[in-house]
Amino acid sequence: MLMVPRSLIDEAKEKLGDRNWEIICDCYGIANDVTLKQHKSCCPKHAENTASFCYNDKKYYAHCFGCGCTVDVIAALEESGLTYIDAVKKIFEEAGISYNFSEQHVKTEKRSYVYPTLPSQDNDRAKVENYWAVRKVSKKALDFCDIRADENGNSVFITYNLQDVATDVKYKPTELRREPGSPKMWHQKGASSSENLFNMNRVTPTMPLVIAEGEPDVLSFVTAGYTNVVSPLAGATSYEWIKTNLEFLDQWTKIIVCGDHDEPGRKMNDNIRDRLGSWRVCVADIPEIYTDENGNKHHIKDANEYLYWAGPEALLNSVTNPKESEIPSVVNFSEIAELDMSQMPGVETGFKDVDKVLTKLFFGTLTLLAGRSGAGKSSFTNALIANSIEQGYPVFLFSGEMLPEYTKSWLMAQLAGPRHMDARTGKNGEIYYTVSDNVKGSINAYMNNQLFLYREDFPRDEDAILASMEDNVRKNGVKLIILDNLMTINLKNATEDKLEAQKQFISRLIAFSAKWQVAVLLCCHLRKRIGGEAITSDIDLDSIAGSSDITNLAHRTIGLRRVSKKEKQDIESPYNNYDVVINIAKDRMGGHIDQDIPMHYDVGSRRFYSDYDEYDHKYPWDTTIYRKQLPLPQCLVRQQASYEDDVFGKEQTG
Repeated sequence: MLMVPRSLIDEAKEKLGDRNWEIICDCYGIANDVTLKQHKSCCPKHAENTASFCYNDKKYYAHCFGCGCTVDVIAALEESGLTYIDAVKKIFEEAGISYNFSEQHVKTEKRSYVYPTLPSQDNDRAKVENYWAVRKVSKKALDFCDIRADENGNSVFITYNLQDVATDVKYKPTELRREPGSPKMWHQKGASSSENLFNMNRVTPTMPLVIAEGEPDVLSFVTAGYTNVVSPLAGATSYEWIKTNLEFLDQWTKIIVCGDHDEPGRKMNDNIRDRLGSWRVCVADIPEIYTDENGNKHHIKDANEYLYWAGPEALLNSVTNPKESEIPSVVNFSEIAELDMSQMPGVETGFKDVDKVLTKLFFGTLTLLAGRSGAGKSSFTNALIANSIEQGYPVFLFSGEMLPEYTKSWLMAQLAGPRHMDARTGKNGEIYYTVSDNVKGSINAYMNNQLFLYREDFPRDEDAILASMEDNVRKNGVKLIILDNLMTINLKNATEDKLEAQKQFISRLIAFSAKWQVAVLLCCHLRKRIGGEAITSDIDLDSIAGSSDITNLAHRTIGLRRVSKKEKQDIESPYNNYDVVINIAKDRMGGHIDQDIPMHYDVGSRRFYSDYDEYDHKYPWDTTIYRKQLPLPQCLVRQQASYEDDVFGKEQTG
């Protein structure tokens, strides 16, 4: 990407001084000598009789105290018809600053990329202009965004990258009533498509950036007088564009999102806020219902409908005065939504009995997972990984004890399930299980870009791991983070005060989960002894190794233990038919304490399960429809018999 350092742009503005104001006036046709000297004029963005468009000679921009718009010299040059790079080149030339712009107009996509063919600018655009005029979009906006017509009169949207090279062409029909089933927009046939942003070569990092859901919304904002706006080519259906354009987007200190007033649009706003940072992202203040001067109410779906019903000044005001807290560190009590845990976003564990208690691992929370060696922590975390990905949430995994190859082998088994495991006999007669060869390719394809493992050869200090976590949240859309385990992470100042170092790290994880709205699971070891006595009893909060602040600070604590041989042999034990017990030691969210959930364990697939559905769960990679059930494991046979006895009573004999 051709991105010019912000420091050089600031230097150019400083060198230009009051020449910034002169260029701004030239771009907007403000030619009054008194205006030039007094550094103020009537605003070019809206109709007014009193000069409220004032130039700030300290910060080198003009601001309207009427409509709230702000423009600098680059934004003004862009509105006059220049692209961002051409505008920067112009002020650099005037300021005498040298910079290499040789990448401009150079095609930098991979060799296999098929660039689009652009329609002629001489094509008759009358049909296009008439269509957009009905939707209240101005001809000036069409010109600014280089909207053309094809030979059939369809609107043509051309996306240029930062080098001013056209990378994508999309079409939109100009009929006000489309045939049922016909596409709203489509890409040029035979050409490649990228993750570039529409209008990205005409925006400047010196002004707040609006990210709208679609190209018509971009045209609407430009019509309203706000040109620093882009939209993803896939709308609200994909977020790969964030990863591709992260370096580009990180130039902005303020971003305004404008998804549609529907579920995909709301998810788009949330996703952008979570991945680009809530401290700099706010939302365009577009109401869902607009009441006109006659008292008529209009349901508003998007920016274009708001432009249509409320007018350009109202739409401009929605981004010059967006929704944002005056003090980021506090929230107004009256604006807090009532808590409905079933509606809170998070990752379901996939275990019915566990989810009945916990509901989900909520985003913005930290959960501790503790258990002795061999209790099943790896099987539990692998199940979380598989179920999180099935729910559409990518995962980051730091494993300080298990090699990536082992992790993949174990996780592949869980994803394959008992239907796709082959039993084999080792050299010494031992039985072991492997995933069937015919499904490995499908599982690998399904898992592509879904699970990201921290590399073994990278530093294990907390700063490096947290930095990688942030990169993966922002670039890869990770929503579940698993750290296995606390003892394998090199904590700051641990040699001076280990317990304080643990407390500080836990605090950082909690802050991270809240800032990026992710669920974090931290695995911990158990103490071997308390007061000189070996621990053999059930897991509780005091049995987790390390600082007591670990469990005090965490939102939830989950313990795992194997069912002992003694319990299995005791017919009176409630766990004699089970293999492992999941203990909800603390649940601050739901108020649960010390609640046991027994589970079965399948050795071949390494799955925990409580019933047949969990035992034979089919993940999305497997599209086969099975007509027959697998044979019931004996534990489920006994479980079913025990249930029938409880309901109908034991059969009397003799």
